[in-house]
Amino acid sequence: MVKVEISHQLLNKVVGKTLLKEQLEETLFSLGYDLENVEGDLLTVDITAERPDLVSAAGLGRLLKAYLGLKKGLSQYLVKKSDYSIVINPNVKHIRPYTVAAVVRGLKLDDATIKELIRIQEKLHATYGRGRKKAAIGIYPLEKITWPITYFAEDPRKMKFVPLDFSESMSGMEILERHPTGITYKHLLQDLQQFAFFMDARKQVLSMPPIINAQQLGKVTATTKDVFIEVSGHDFSALNVILNILVALMHDMGGSIYGITLHYGQKKLVTPHLVAEKMQVPLKDMKKVLGLDLSYEQVKELLERMQYGVEKVDKEYAHVLVPPFRSDVWHAVDVLDDVARAYGFNNFKPIFTHVETLGGTTKRVQVQEEIIDLLVGLGMHQTMTFGLTNKDYQFAKMLLAEQDHIPLGKTAEESINMVRLWLLPELMKVLEQSRSRTYPQKLFEINYVVEPDKERDVVSKNVLKFAAVLCEENVTFTNVRQIVEYVLDKYHLPYTWKETEHPSFIPGRVAAVVVDEKEVGFCGELHPQVLEHFGLQMPVAGFELDIDKIFNL
Repeated sequence: MVKVEISHQLLNKVVGKTLLKEQLEETLFSLGYDLENVEGDLLTVDITAERPDLVSAAGLGRLLKAYLGLKKGLSQYLVKKSDYSIVINPNVKHIRPYTVAAVVRGLKLDDATIKELIRIQEKLHATYGRGRKKAAIGIYPLEKITWPITYFAEDPRKMKFVPLDFSESMSGMEILERHPTGITYKHLLQDLQQFAFFMDARKQVLSMPPIINAQQLGKVTATTKDVFIEVSGHDFSALNVILNILVALMHDMGGSIYGITLHYGQKKLVTPHLVAEKMQVPLKDMKKVLGLDLSYEQVKELLERMQYGVEKVDKEYAHVLVPPFRSDVWHAVDVLDDVARAYGFNNFKPIFTHVETLGGTTKRVQVQEEIIDLLVGLGMHQTMTFGLTNKDYQFAKMLLAEQDHIPLGKTAEESINMVRLWLLPELMKVLEQSRSRTYPQKLFEINYVVEPDKERDVVSKNVLKFAAVLCEENVTFTNVRQIVEYVLDKYHLPYTWKETEHPSFIPGRVAAVVVDEKEVGFCGELHPQVLEHFGLQMPVAGFELDIDKIFNL
């Protein structure tokens, strides 16, 4: 949960209705949130971590207004065209590669709303921005900026400006050593030779993200009517989410939104992108997941109370429009969760099933345990390798061309870049790390791999595989074939061997295993070049079988 501090008076102003503490507490509880504490006008509310759009009075008030039926449905956000532009220098690529931005005009700010904006900014920094590492926000008075703006990297010792709340000009390095904010976030930049900067057309520094704004161009006051907003960081999608949250809140404060053209070399983008995402929610899942048998009118009513747009509700689907500031709606189940909140968890009636069953293991688990017992009985050692690996081991070292797989995004460990597609390379990795051990080495693993599957909503599927390797001086195809046949015979499965080719194995010493007319795997002697890639002196024979295919799991 995320604790959010909100002015009770400001919240009531946004809602357009006076909500007493008891009424507010009950309403928030119905939505799945807690009113934790009240100190005078200050409320402390616990919200779930996946809802960064609710970290302010404006965001929470917007939800309450819809939930209470005061303003239901999808809010419309018009992004007006403008000549504002930002040129992104390629030299920020390895420092802080992305930025998104917008202009909001016509705001009516006072001390309370400025404090609210600062509170929103810092809460987004701390939560969704991962302490400014993932994303950092800058808000500036528009009237002081000369366009276009440049986003670039430079030696921090050469760049000098007066940081926010200071009167003395400092270099970027001096800010890290002397400014309180610089000291707090020094760890984000201390290993870099260059820092990122925003500068306007008059060569005036706007900010040094993710640390501090400039005093002259980066201080918003009660006289500010128009603001420039930028969000910089490493995750372009996350930056857009944060920008959408901010400009939507400022729009709800009375501002008008203007787009900014971002020049990434030859590529041009315009942000913010405040377009509602279309999604189809199966009505049968209302009954299956929630146990609710709702009419079309009820479905529409509940969705609109949670700020969704409803294009239509037909016999099979509710065709909904997801608000652009909702980063948490990935799946139809997420929409169903909101339907449940709007319906009211207290209104659900528990229904007890009349079916009595005894607990037990699934067939998949039974097969795993049985095969493990069989292999241990043959004197083999079970291994448990990691699901995350890299393309070099899965493809290049196994002499395979790169295949369709599930890649990873940016990771702390650069050598980890995909989810394993097969087990055999991971067993070879274990042999590589065990070269100082005595031989023979007999290893096996029964575990899941992840294969791409565009037919599934998560675009992937888990597949249970069974692999083994034998590493010893005189190992041959026959040795591993005997293990495969021993397991299949134990289950009285009809199988045959089929001549095949596989880049990882010696030609003529590899065969496919066929069970019930389905190819379920392969078995053979590993190619000498594969052994060389893993630094192995002993020959290796191995196999990999698809347990799901063999047993129709």
